[in-house]
Amino acid sequence: MKRCLSALLLLGFESLAIANPAAARHAGHPILGTWQWTREKTNCTEVYEYRTDGTVSIVSGAEVSQSSFRVSSHPDQNGFYELTSTTGSTNGARDCSDSSAGVRAKAYTVYVIFRQDEPMQLVCDRPAFVHCYGPLRRVEP
Repeated sequence: MKRCLSALLLLGFESLAIANPAAARHAGHPILGTWQWTREKTNCTEVYEYRTDGTVSIVSGAEVSQSSFRVSSHPDQNGFYELTSTTGSTNGARDCSDSSAGVRAKAYTVYVIFRQDEPMQLVCDRPAFVHCYGPLRRVEP
């Protein structure tokens, strides 16, 4: 936990501000586009492609999944967007956390915050800098 917090501070996330969608590289919501990050512990890469039709394709290790998502149109007072996703299909292969997802239609909610000055985001299990992963970097608008 201390290591995660230290990494966040080093990356400058302590000075995160609410993202300005007009300044984003992609017109519309700042979540749209392709995002990538590599888990340090396993050196495994995950790629998320959020589309305007409300679907997201996720490649995590050998797992490939397709999901639907909803994201709040505006961040909360601390800059976090609420993102709810439901997995529609998966190949069931091992993901970057070395687990096999299998078929699941369970919805889950995370909280995303964007850097204002760089195309980066953090994903947290609640709207606070606790239990987060990333940063994910935009690879395509």
